[in-house]
This record gives sequence, C-alpha cells and structure tokens, in this order.
Amino acid sequence: MLRKGRMKNKNGEGRLSEWISSLRWTLYELFRKIGAPHGNKPKKLKNKKKKGALFCTAMLALPLLQFFLFYICVNFTSVLLAFQKLDVNGNAVWVGLENFKTLFRQFQTEKVFTYALKNSLLSYLIGTICTTPLTLIFSFYIYKKMFGHNLMKIMLFLPSVISSIVMVMIYTYFVDLAVPVFFETVFHIEIQGLYSNAEIRFRTILFYNIWFGLGGGILMYLSAMNSINESVVEAAQLEGAGYWQEFVHITLPMIYPTFTTFFIVGIAGIFTNQMNLYTFGGSLVNLRDYTLGYYLFKQALDGQINYPRLSALGLLMTAILVPLTFLVRYCLEKFGPSTEE
Repeated sequence: MLRKGRMKNKNGEGRLSEWISSLRWTLYELFRKIGAPHGNKPKKLKNKKKKGALFCTAMLALPLLQFFLFYICVNFTSVLLAFQKLDVNGNAVWVGLENFKTLFRQFQTEKVFTYALKNSLLSYLIGTICTTPLTLIFSFYIYKKMFGHNLMKIMLFLPSVISSIVMVMIYTYFVDLAVPVFFETVFHIEIQGLYSNAEIRFRTILFYNIWFGLGGGILMYLSAMNSINESVVEAAQLEGAGYWQEFVHITLPMIYPTFTTFFIVGIAGIFTNQMNLYTFGGSLVNLRDYTLGYYLFKQALDGQINYPRLSALGLLMTAILVPLTFLVRYCLEKFGPSTEE
C-alpha cells in the first residue's frame, strides 16, 4: 500500500512538474514576442540604419557642398546683379527691371541677337542631326570590333586629346591653303579659302565642331555598349539577327539612357556653346558668325559694366531652358524604347 501511495505521489509530482515546465515555456514565448521590439534585434537594426544614413550623408556631403558653393552662392549674387546697375565707382545700385527692359529693346534693334540666336539653334540642330547618328554608327562599328576598329578609334579620338588651339590652327591652314590647292590641282577650279570666305566661314566652323565633337561622344557611347549583357547579344545572334537588327532592336534600347543624357545636355548648352569662335577669331569675329555663348563670353571680357545686363540675360535664358529641358526629358522617357520586355 505504501509503495502504491508513493508511486501515485511520484506520478502526480511528475505531471505537475511537466505542467509547470510547459507553462514556463509558454510564458517565456509570450513575453519574448511581446518584448521583441525592445530586444537586441531592433537595436542592431537601428544601428544598421544609422550606419547607412551616415554613409549616405558622407557620400552626399561633397556634391552638396559643391552645389552650394559653386551654384547657389555664385548664382545668388548673379540673380541680385540682374536687378542692379554698377555706377562709375563700381558700386551696385538697385534699378529694378531696367536691365530687362534694356534687353528687350536691344532684341528689337540690334541684329547681333538675331544672328546669335539663329546660329546657336542651327548649331544645335545640325550637331544633333549629323553628329548623333555618326557617333552611334562609329561607336557600334568599334564595339563590334570590325576591320580597322582600333585605327578608327585613334583617328576619331586623337583630335580630342590635342589642344584645341593647335587643332584650330591646323584646321584653319588646311581649309585656307590645302583645300584651294587641291581643287586647283585636281579639278582645275580656283576657289577662295574656306575660312577666309566670309560667306561660308560659319559653315566651315560648324563642320569643325561636328568633326571634333565625335571623339567624346564615341567614348561615352562605346562605354555604354560595352556594358550590354553578352547573353542578350548571343541570343539575338542565335535567332539570326544581323548587325542592323542588333543595332536597332538591342543596342539602341540598351544605351538609350546615355542618348537621352547627351540630348538633354545639348539643350542646356544651346545658349552657352560658343563653338570655339574665340579660338578661331579672338574678339574680332564677324557679327554674322556670333552665337549666344560667344556673345556672353565677349561681353564679359569687355568689362564688369556689362555684368548686370548679362545677369538679366542669363535669367531669361534660364526661364526658357529649364521648362524646355524638363519637357524634353519627359518626352524622351515617355516615348523612348523600353528594355523591360
């Protein structure tokens, strides 16, 4: 009887201990879940987020500082200068919108603005229509490593390495001396030097800018083409795609972001590109060959008395270019090719 009683007590104690142990584990799991937000895991997560935020801040610090110093600070003074005028002693005097009124009067009376605007737009359009297709074709030729691609790479990029002053001198002597001799020797036709001829001087300079603008564009497009996944190209070749189909359906969509970047940057440079005019003619360039970029550059060289009017002109250009740039960017992104498929 005693043994049976002891056995019952032991069994009861065993069940009780099991029940208590199960209850303790249940309570432990419950408190662990309730207390999880205040545990070690979130602390590690918070530390990780802090480190990520610190890293991003460190990376953005230099560009933000550069933007603040060289854009906001510089242009803040320029914006104020657009509403001021410099007196004889060089002191700024507030004149309101007088500089803008002067500009609008000059737009109507001075032909230099007509020539400059026409040449700037023509330079951008011709450069976009001619330079962009040539750059894409030459870049694709070098990318596919066709015959003579290394020689073509050197020939097209070498002018970008040599000083622009040296290249302008070589080009001027070539079009003024070598080209007339060539026509006289081969075709027995006497022609005037291309740069010396005032009627076609601007077109000669425009051709120079198109030709020597190929090097930098080819470098950028070639870099974008080399980043294309080779498996995509191999799959197209297995399907029987030729060079033209590969160029249109694979290469162009894959490098489209680079194309849009060039296009948008080109729009921003319509009013600032001086087309190496100062390198060609210094301050003696004919009015018919002016661009807006050269006009701004030359007016700034003439003295600080022109700075308020130039600041006002810069504000007008910004008011035109900023919405135009965003509009072009929106159109290019909306109607451009997609690589998601």
